[in-house]
Amino acid sequence: MKLRKLVVYTVLAFFSVNLIANVGHAASLDEISKAQQEKKASIVAVDSEISQTLVSLNDKNQEIENLNQKITEKQASLTDTAEKIKAKQANIDERITQAKKRLQTLQTSEANKSMILMILQSENVTDFLSRAYMIATLQSADTENLQSAKKEQDELSNLEEKLREDATTLASQKEQVSKDTTDLNSKMASLQKTMDENKGALDALDAQKATEQTRLNEEAAKKKQAEELAKQAEAAKVSTVATAAPAASPTETPKNDVVAPTPAPANPTDQSGAGGAGRSMIVSSTGYSYTQAGLGFFTSNGTDLRVNSMVIAVDPRVIPIGTRVEIPGYGVAIAADTGGAIKGNKIDIHFPTVAECLAWGRRTITIKILD
Repeated sequence: MKLRKLVVYTVLAFFSVNLIANVGHAASLDEISKAQQEKKASIVAVDSEISQTLVSLNDKNQEIENLNQKITEKQASLTDTAEKIKAKQANIDERITQAKKRLQTLQTSEANKSMILMILQSENVTDFLSRAYMIATLQSADTENLQSAKKEQDELSNLEEKLREDATTLASQKEQVSKDTTDLNSKMASLQKTMDENKGALDALDAQKATEQTRLNEEAAKKKQAEELAKQAEAAKVSTVATAAPAASPTETPKNDVVAPTPAPANPTDQSGAGGAGRSMIVSSTGYSYTQAGLGFFTSNGTDLRVNSMVIAVDPRVIPIGTRVEIPGYGVAIAADTGGAIKGNKIDIHFPTVAECLAWGRRTITIKILD
């Protein structure tokens, strides 16, 4: 019986040791941790680039608003100048009509006789020259008035042409800024996709690390069990040898069975939220700042508010974390934080200073979900 136990223990010990030796080697914990650190560094870099892109987007949107205002002003100036040109042309037409009438009058014989008689009735040479100059002045007055009006009209026409050129230039600038905005939106979408992929990879590494830790725990337990079996086999061997000896009667020591604990495998959970790109939403908004007492630099998803301040706190069931939203009077921000009081259609907008939070107050606004 004792010999049978010895054989059984020896076989079990040999089988356990070989089982441990033949377990396939997965990625080590150090390798997984290194990959996690690299992925976290990549996430920080992408988050910084997203922040810079958001600032650029807000600048471009402000530039478009300024250009629209300038274009409106130019159009108003063009309309006003066109009215002035029209009025000036009417004045010129009236003066031409009057000049024609005077010329027709001067061409009649009676009128010529009157002018000649007025000149002949001069009392002396000085009077003669004065009357002749007066008649010449009256005749040239219409010509000077017409020339002056024509000059003013030409100046207005030049102004109108300049305004049209300015308006064309502004429209071209707006077109370029709009293209830049489109490119920035595409870049933002690409960065957000990269961020999502990095977070997904990090989640996979977390799960892989938990699996590897479980494997190592199981391997350690099997090794401990093999060592216990080996000890029991050695004890049984010693006992068998003692029994076979002719000397004294052996004493058999009772043995205890060893049951290796098996740790429960990790069970990571996956959280996801509903989208809704392009839709508008009416929300109640307030403001907060990391400079407030008791608040830290990092949001619930790890965003550093000192690097990316364009952030809002949301209810993830309504607006998923990572969603970009457009907020009137604030700009484009990203949902990267949560709060105990932020439930339903409520958002908390981050500002760099407490003064800006107080200036914002509490507002009911309509936001646009961008992605």
